Amino acid sequence: MKKTLSLILALILALSCIYTSFITSGAAEVKYMVENPAGVALYSSASKSSQIIALVREDTVLTVRETYDVFGKVLFEGYSGWVILSELSTYIEKNPNLVLLEMENPPDKLEYYDNEEFDPAGMLVYASYNNTLKIKVAPTVYIPDMTSAGIKTVKLCYQGHSLSFPITVNELPIDKITLVTMPKTNIVKEGLALDLTGLSFRVDYTDGRESEIISDLNSPSIIITGFKMNTVGAQTIRLTYRYDRFFIEIPVEVIKKELVKIEIKTKPTKLDYYGSEREINLEGMYVTAYYDNFTSAPVFVDEAVCENMQLGKNTVTISYKGKTATYEITLHKLEVLGLRVTPPLKLKYLKSTDSKLDTNGMAIYLEYNSGKKQYITKNYEMAQPDFKRSGPQTVVITHNGYTASFEVMVYPTQYYGDVDFDGVITATDARTLLRASAELVILTYEQATVADVDGSGSVLANDARVTLRMSALLMPVKYVF
Repeated sequence: MKKTLSLILALILALSCIYTSFITSGAAEVKYMVENPAGVALYSSASKSSQIIALVREDTVLTVRETYDVFGKVLFEGYSGWVILSELSTYIEKNPNLVLLEMENPPDKLEYYDNEEFDPAGMLVYASYNNTLKIKVAPTVYIPDMTSAGIKTVKLCYQGHSLSFPITVNELPIDKITLVTMPKTNIVKEGLALDLTGLSFRVDYTDGRESEIISDLNSPSIIITGFKMNTVGAQTIRLTYRYDRFFIEIPVEVIKKELVKIEIKTKPTKLDYYGSEREINLEGMYVTAYYDNFTSAPVFVDEAVCENMQLGKNTVTISYKGKTATYEITLHKLEVLGLRVTPPLKLKYLKSTDSKLDTNGMAIYLEYNSGKKQYITKNYEMAQPDFKRSGPQTVVITHNGYTASFEVMVYPTQYYGDVDFDGVITATDARTLLRASAELVILTYEQATVADVDGSGSVLANDARVTLRMSALLMPVKYVF
């Protein structure tokens, strides 16, 4: 009987162990990393006294699919065995995916006055990843408009995920504002910015807090209006604090700026004058006026005077609103450089055929050292070319002792196609050209100059055809130049 009871107890104990193992083996798979430089042992069973079947190297990632006591069951290089979990580190994937962004604690401060800066102190935000990792993060904070009252939304963004929460912005409980001290000066030079250094005002509140003296006028809560820097005279400016209903008014005076000097930055283009020229040309001149408010501006002068202009160097005085500046010009004696001619359009003529020079397009002028041109249309002499003589000829023009010239060319009277040079185009010329086009005869250099009748650049049968038509007076002859 006792033996039977012992067997039953042993069976129950064995089933209990199997049940425990079954429960633990159902755990989720977890990845671990071997960080020990010496590696870790892989046991044949979940016992330190069991056989070591392999050494798992450093940086190996192991997947634990089953656990028992302090052991985890893994596969390594074909071996199935057990490792001690405390000798491993939890494996964190290099590029895990963010699955949830959550705020564990909101900021300590959730109520503000307008224009007050948002304060994230106390805010805790965590990011959860698909590898069970959960870490504290510092998201990008998108702050709402804090210049007006109302319920506002603060948005937090991190790696493509976002969340938001509300804050309340209230108006500052101002009762009134009162001027305490005037600026050091309320007199401003025309064109200069307003300087309110020294001005201060007191702010009284309705909630019992202490009054505040404000002297820093660079605050975005302060707006200055009504000042016109370029309007001379008394003005009243308005300083508004936070809301349009809280303001103070300050009298200022803008006094006229005074001209200190003028300066020639760029001299006129014309600095040389000739003969009887006396009118001053200011084209191209750039003048700057300087004022006692440390500003400057380009101006157009009122007057430019050069008294008693003489040959050589002279001084021009310019003036603007009572201020003057000077520059030098030079007066030169006006001199003729010579007679010049622009040749006529026609410069080629035929011997014995043309008899008179064609002056169409010709221009005759005296050129002066000032660059001026005086055109001559009469009282000049011009020799006619000798049209009975071929070759280049010089046409000379004379006026008041000055001369100018141009060349014309008188060509011998010669026709295209007249290859026998008898002065008449005949069927014989056409026959010679036809034979030349068939390379039955060789033309001389002189014949070749009149053989290309149609202007094609070669002697062809068409040249003979055109020559034959000219010999029969079926088309006009063509002169050779």
